[in-house]
Amino acid sequence: MKLNIKALLIITFLALFFIFGTYWAERKAPYYQLKTALNKIIVNKNKDYLITKAFDNSQLPVKKIDSVHLPLILSEYNLNGVINDKTKGAICSIDDIVIGVSWKGSFYSIDTKNNLVNNINITPPNNNQLKTAQITSDNRVYDIECKKNKNNNNIDLFISYDKVHKGKKYLILDMAVLDNNLLIIKEWNNLFISDPWQELDQNNGAGRIKILESGKILLSISHISDNPMSAQDSSTTHGKTVEVNPGTKEFSIFSSGHRNMQGIEQVESGAIYTTEHGPKGGDELNFLQENGNYGWPLYTHGGEYEAYGWRGNKLVGRHPYDDSFTGPLMSWVPSIATSNLIEVRDFHDRWNGDLLIGTLKNRSLYRIRIKNRHVVFSERIWIGDRIRDITRLIGKIALLTDSNKLLIISLDEKTLERNTRVHIDIRQDVLAKCTVCHHFGATNATSMAPSLSGLFDRSIGGDTGYERYSPALTSMQKKMWDIDSLKLFLKNPDKFSPGVYMPKVNLNPREIDQLIGLLSQNEIIE
Repeated sequence: MKLNIKALLIITFLALFFIFGTYWAERKAPYYQLKTALNKIIVNKNKDYLITKAFDNSQLPVKKIDSVHLPLILSEYNLNGVINDKTKGAICSIDDIVIGVSWKGSFYSIDTKNNLVNNINITPPNNNQLKTAQITSDNRVYDIECKKNKNNNNIDLFISYDKVHKGKKYLILDMAVLDNNLLIIKEWNNLFISDPWQELDQNNGAGRIKILESGKILLSISHISDNPMSAQDSSTTHGKTVEVNPGTKEFSIFSSGHRNMQGIEQVESGAIYTTEHGPKGGDELNFLQENGNYGWPLYTHGGEYEAYGWRGNKLVGRHPYDDSFTGPLMSWVPSIATSNLIEVRDFHDRWNGDLLIGTLKNRSLYRIRIKNRHVVFSERIWIGDRIRDITRLIGKIALLTDSNKLLIISLDEKTLERNTRVHIDIRQDVLAKCTVCHHFGATNATSMAPSLSGLFDRSIGGDTGYERYSPALTSMQKKMWDIDSLKLFLKNPDKFSPGVYMPKVNLNPREIDQLIGLLSQNEIIE
């Protein structure tokens, strides 16, 4: 049967309309850019580059963070399934790409522009010993550092790690070269080997790497825990920083008298700042100078764990500032457990040039301003997680936590443009019934109850600083607080979650609505 020409034209037009309409709808869909980015990698037949996870922007967990001068947004990448080795690990960055490694040597990358998370097929130099390690004191990766070569766009990648050889443990610094697809094109090359630890269970507590403007590498090495005076022994690399020339492999001791250096940053002026763990208190921010002696274990602003003194010194906590020893710019007492630090650049004029220091124990960032080698101020910014490492991105800041998360800090431009800060007056009568036990701000070991700050940004029983939740609430941690669930909880806590520790508070319906309004007004992300 012959087709009518008019009918054929109508069918052809409808088919073309359907094909074009589908294509246009897909291009307009929110996931089009993400899908395109995925396809670019999927069609790459190189099996060394393996897709693990892809995130849509709208699906990333996001919450607001407040600071004195800037409103911030914190978005979260969950690395569970990408790496299985929680705690420790390290990150570095190239533009919008974060390169990470777990303490057992599993490499991954996060493209924060396109929200792509990939495993990278990089085998660390000491892979066999790392894979068989049971705990971090056996063998582990300490740090990685990376830098793009301006001449060929290749990436120089540095790694510090443990290696056991002939019954002794060493801290090793190696270098490899990657192409811009993060594939190794020049295998690992050993640059430096520390003096050995005599006991295999002794653990290096430093290993931080920094590429200096000179092209040389600065590496931190901790003291020997059983022999703290090793930090003052000029014949050993323990308790020192060493400067390594990656071209010639020559090295020299740069500074001494260190306990456990956790962070190194060279700022745009050329000055070098470091963070270091003290004993009980005495965590330090130091201005690092070549040939400087920073006093450990002779002097510290901390104290003994079992006593009130320090090594018999009568003037405990009086670190000398003279020609023989260099004292810190700042010390924290009690300890906050400092980690790595960066200089803030290209973020916002109110922060640019300041130091941003991560902490473990304090689960916060500290923004430090230095002028004429003096600390002008220190601002604590609550994050709520142990911050293991920190690195700069383009207009953003990345934090690696000990809970297998990568957190991205960006500027909350809409809130800053409105220039209106939501303020909760805790003296209000309805809040007074809550603040008998609860508080606002960071939770610590002395807190009677969880914080009310950021309540709608976290799971039920999810204040990471509070460790005395009832089993009734911890069993609900997969659920998030929302207005409806909080209203039910406030009406009758035990009915909402039988066995909860919180007693029923005498709140009428109007007070409950007022309280929820106060707690929720600063939590909604636009």
